[in-house]
Amino acid sequence: MTSKLPLILLLVAVTCLSQFYRVSNSVIAPELVRDLGLSARQLGWAGSAFFFALFAVQLPVGLWFDRFGARLTVSVVSVIAAAGSVWIAYAANATDLIVGRTIVGLGCAASFMSVVFLCARWFEPGRLATAPALFSVGLSDVTCPPSTVYAAYNRYQGAKDIRVYPYNGHEGGQADHSREQLDWLRKLFG
Repeated sequence: MTSKLPLILLLVAVTCLSQFYRVSNSVIAPELVRDLGLSARQLGWAGSAFFFALFAVQLPVGLWFDRFGARLTVSVVSVIAAAGSVWIAYAANATDLIVGRTIVGLGCAASFMSVVFLCARWFEPGRLATAPALFSVGLSDVTCPPSTVYAAYNRYQGAKDIRVYPYNGHEGGQADHSREQLDWLRKLFG
């Protein structure tokens, strides 16, 4: 049996690239505005184009996983993402940038789901989520009710801990929880 690690590492790399493209416009916005002469609206469309394209092909990507498998699907859409990256690199105006980001969005559509898809096929349900986890719940959260968080916490198979914020909503513990996360990680990794 061949090792699954190289494929997982490749898929993690593709997912990281997808995450890069999610935020890259906001990081280099001043340079994009200056170099391509973008208006605020054009910059917004360039940022949104990635997400619109990513969203538009989520269902087809799921069908392609089932029909053609993850390797072929990810290979094809990764080539599309690379083509979009080249398009962005040579963008001379707003239209080029928007088209390039749309193409990259199409190409990144399978990145995260491919890892989830393969892990669901490779591992028994009870072993899928066994990494140590720190949960948090705001008891006044109307977006994600506390009962949902507690249900996930109780179902989780791995080592777990939970922080409860009785007076907080969806924002959770904010800065307090950030400190809790750092303390939890320090204890975890010693």
